[in-house]
Amino acid sequence: GYTKSELVDRKDMNIHGFCRNFTDGANELQFVDIATDSNSNIYAVGNHSAGYIILMKFDANYNLLWQTSINDGDATATELAYGIAIDETDHAYVSGSTTWIGEGGTDAFIAKFTPAGLLNWTKIYGSAANEYASSICRVQKASVESMLVSIVNTADKSTTFMELDTD
Repeated sequence: GYTKSELVDRKDMNIHGFCRNFTDGANELQFVDIATDSNSNIYAVGNHSAGYIILMKFDANYNLLWQTSINDGDATATELAYGIAIDETDHAYVSGSTTWIGEGGTDAFIAKFTPAGLLNWTKIYGSAANEYASSICRVQKASVESMLVSIVNTADKSTTFMELDTD
């Protein structure tokens, strides 16, 4: 798993505050999005150089609470994360792409995780073309909560907004 280095002051980069660096010592991890929950916990989603997604949850002081991965187990497949959103019950939703299953070479997916980091469900969207879920956000309309996802089709260069129920 990933370990944290000591707290590093990054005022030299005009970052007013502190940050923690995370590494497993050998592989590259690029965080692509972050979000916070109702308890000020921080969720970070990133892409690992081995072709899978890492989802981490930290407390407000950047202490790692848990981490999990989105990985199909197939060394030839690639999953990429593009976004994360948190619902009102602190479930995490990750948007991205996969080459593992679906209709085309690359298909969009949305995965829902419990506040404890367990996978609740995954939904795949695709056609014979290549698609990916480029971003995701929480939408509240009156008393109904949903997730708004943008699905990009690379063949016709279109973007479709899709609203998903959070159940």
